[in-house]
Amino acid sequence: MRGAAPAAIASSAPGRICLFGEHQDYLGLPVIAMAIDLRIELRGRRRDDGDATLRIELPDLGRRDAFNPNEEPVYRHGRDYLPAAANVLRRLGLSWPAGYDIRVTSRIPINSGASSSSALQVAWVGFLLAAAGDARATDPLFVAEIAFQSEVAEFGSPGGMMDQFSTALGGMIYLETRPPYRVERLPARDWALIILAIALVWTSEFINTALEAVVDLASPQQHRLARVGKDVGAAAVLIAAISSALIGFLLLGPPLWARIGAFFLQRHK
Repeated sequence: MRGAAPAAIASSAPGRICLFGEHQDYLGLPVIAMAIDLRIELRGRRRDDGDATLRIELPDLGRRDAFNPNEEPVYRHGRDYLPAAANVLRRLGLSWPAGYDIRVTSRIPINSGASSSSALQVAWVGFLLAAAGDARATDPLFVAEIAFQSEVAEFGSPGGMMDQFSTALGGMIYLETRPPYRVERLPARDWALIILAIALVWTSEFINTALEAVVDLASPQQHRLARVGKDVGAAAVLIAAISSALIGFLLLGPPLWARIGAFFLQRHK
C-alpha cells in the first residue's frame, strides 16, 4: 500500500539492554532483551524541488551525508548503513518521489553497548518507508527485518538480530533468532519486577559504597566496629544480588528453559 510522501516525518527508536543471552543470537539461540528510555530521533521535512536526494545532518557525530535513494550508490565504507537500507528497500520495489532535509539526534551513548547503531538503523528504515508512502512503516517486525538485512546481511557481517528486533518492538521481548523467527512480548508485571530487582542491587551497592566512605572518614584507623559496619553493608549487597537472581530465575527460567529445550529437540529431529 502506497500513499503520498508526507510533508514532515518523525521517526525514533530506543536503545536496548540484553537480559539473557548476550551474543547468543549470533548462534541462532534464544535471547531476552529490553528497550531503554533513551532514544534516537530523525526529523525530516520534504523538499519540493524535484530532487529526491536525502540530505542528512548528524550533529552528534559532526557529520553530514547525502545520497539519492533511487540510485544504487557505491558503498563508501564497510558500515555505510544509511544507503544500504535504501538499497534493500529499492530491491523490494520501493521508490522515493521527493527528497528530504533530515536531522538526526540521539540520547543513546555511542559505544556503550546500548545498540545506538541499530536504533539508528531501525529509525532510518521507518523513515524511508514513510517517505516512500509505504504503510509498512508502522509494522515493527518488517522494520526490524529490513534493519537487520541492511545492517548485517548486506555487508556479510557476523551478527544477530536481537538489537534490531528489540529496538523496533520496544518493551521486553523473548526472541527466537533462528527461522522461523518468533517474538513474544513478556508481561508488564514481569518487566516491572525485573526492573525493581535490578534497581535493588544498584541501590544497595550505592548505599554500601556511601557507608564505606563514611566509615573511612569517621574511623581512619582500623576498628572492630568499622569492620562490622562494612561487613554488614557488603552482606546487604550480596542478599540483594541473590534475591534479584532468584526473581529472574523464577520469572524467566521456566519459559526460557522450555523454549530452549524445544529448540534443541527440533534441531535433533
